[in-house]
Amino acid sequence: MSSQQQPTVRVDLNTLVQQLRALEEYIAALQSTIDGLNATLNVLYAGERALEQLRDGSVEALVDLDGGGVVYGKARVEGGADARVLVHAGLDVFVALPIDKALKVIRERQAEVSRVLDRYRRELAEAAATYQQLRGLLEQALRRQQPSQ
Repeated sequence: MSSQQQPTVRVDLNTLVQQLRALEEYIAALQSTIDGLNATLNVLYAGERALEQLRDGSVEALVDLDGGGVVYGKARVEGGADARVLVHAGLDVFVALPIDKALKVIRERQAEVSRVLDRYRRELAEAAATYQQLRGLLEQALRRQQPSQ
């Protein structure tokens, strides 16, 4: 008997397949959350750009006239260093802030969303690595069950 033998591990294939399916669902959920966070971050970046343009002066913009996004109209939004804008504070509450303060709020939100996004990306990478390991185990187990040709 060789001293270099690898230990034998018994794996129930049904359990392994169930774990892989559960991991696939988890990975899909993580990816969906990451997609949503990316969309949120893109909205925040667009808001930052709009505020920077508004700080420099008046801006022409399309404005939602019906509240449902069906009818839009062109409007000139007065800006400048002393202009104030409404910033969503949560729970249907909006706060009127000077543009510089609104930019600070937007950038803080960008930083927080970026931190959360990084955590989800790391979790996704770990889940994907675990999935690959389990898939490798399943493939090994299936090869061992096949009769030698």
